[in-house]
Amino acid sequence: MAYNVLKSDILVGGGVESVTVGGSGGTGYTATPTVQFDNTGTGGSGAAAVATVTNVVNAITVTTPGTGYTNSAVGSWTTTGGGGSGATGTVTIHATTGVIVSATITSAGSGYTSAPTIVLAGVGAGTGGVLTAALTGIVNAINVTAQGSGYTSVPTVTIGGPGSSATGTAVLNDLVSKVRASGGTVQGEVVIAKVNGRTSYFQTVV
Repeated sequence: MAYNVLKSDILVGGGVESVTVGGSGGTGYTATPTVQFDNTGTGGSGAAAVATVTNVVNAITVTTPGTGYTNSAVGSWTTTGGGGSGATGTVTIHATTGVIVSATITSAGSGYTSAPTIVLAGVGAGTGGVLTAALTGIVNAINVTAQGSGYTSVPTVTIGGPGSSATGTAVLNDLVSKVRASGGTVQGEVVIAKVNGRTSYFQTVV
């Protein structure tokens, strides 16, 4: 059995539902960093989370420009090996000399455990061109292990080292901390139901 509870009698204090990674995941993370919540002034406590780190391609260098490439337009590169996947980019061929003059990164990929081999495509019939990839560790996810409770404002998230520039933004859910009883004793639990996008609060009677 349940009956409606006045929203004015419900003291909402949520938990941390998720943490969004910002700062493009940062750079230079060689181990899993700590994740800390500053609960000052939020009314809540108990939130905890752990980060995950992956290696991506963050630099591409023309080690050997090669010779005889006939396509003066922009070619492309992909990776093979290195334990990861997904890194791609472009290469530019000099229109007169037929050598590789530059390379850029389009996608950094993920999951690399060592520098991959770069494979060229769309650059014509030349030979000898070599590109070298460099890796860096980034924070690619923050997983909430304990939501905590009582949060009426979002706590500040701090990501430790080794590494830098990764940021996190906490997202609160719609939990209820307690119900204020007016002229009676509250029994049971508060139930939250979302119907057609609207939140309804119910007090379960025991």
